[in-house]
This record gives sequence, C-alpha cells and structure tokens, in this order.
Amino acid sequence: MIYKGKDSIPLAWRDFQVDLLPSKCFRRKTKRSIKNIVVHWTATKDYKTAVKVFKRRKVSTHFTIDVCGTIYQNVDLINRAWHAKGFNNQSIGIDFVNPFYLKYQDKDDPWPVIESKVHGRRLGKHLGFKPIQIEAFKALLAALVEGFDIP
Repeated sequence: MIYKGKDSIPLAWRDFQVDLLPSKCFRRKTKRSIKNIVVHWTATKDYKTAVKVFKRRKVSTHFTIDVCGTIYQNVDLINRAWHAKGFNNQSIGIDFVNPFYLKYQDKDDPWPVIESKVHGRRLGKHLGFKPIQIEAFKALLAALVEGFDIP
C-alpha cells in the first residue's frame, strides 16, 4: 500500500518498501492537487547511493525504483517532494536508479543502451532502464493514475 497521509492506495507489485527521507528534504503539506508525474534517473549505481545524494543535496522524490525492481516510497504523497522546480506542488516524483553514463555499464548484468531527448535536447547514447524497473514503473503508474484520477 502506498502512503497518502491517513489514506493509502493499493499497489499491485510484489516488492514495495517505505524508506522515508528526513523532513529537511521535502515540505509538509496537507492538500495538493496532483496533475503530473515527473520521472528522473538518479545517475547512481545503487539505491543507497541515491538516498545519500538526496540527503546531501536536500532534495527528494516520492518514489525510487531500484535496479532489482523494488519500489521505495521516500515521501508521503500528501507532502511536496523537491524534485522538479516549479512543478513540485502539483506533481509526484519518480526516480529510477540508473547510472546513466556508458562507462558504468555492468558486464555481468548489462543495462540496455538507448538514445533519448529531454525537453528537445539530445542526450545521445546512455544507459536505459532494466526490464524489471519498467514493470515496476507500470504497476506504480497504474496505482497513481487510479489513486489520483490522473488522465
């Protein structure tokens, strides 16, 4: 179950954990009108490093999807995470653990290599997402779209 204040949203995914960030990393709210879901990658190799970066930079995300497909809830959905300046109050943040740069390719368990654009800017080739992460993301999106009536 995903935490949303005193309420919860059902999640059809086998590996979900709550690992809340300290309050210095987000703003407490009681009412938010969710209109967007913002997706990022962490540019880290693992979840523990991503959390260290969040804490050091005093930023946050509502959810982090680890390499193995574990979904971590880092901020209660009633609170405003600091992940997308100008959109934080109306959005939910989701971060994929992903080292991004090709030099971090894992030879034993390789990442897909993709090319992409963000806001019209070409990023060139970089590491994509693991198939298990995509499946976790689909389950999380389905729960959030249903729970917040997001088109």
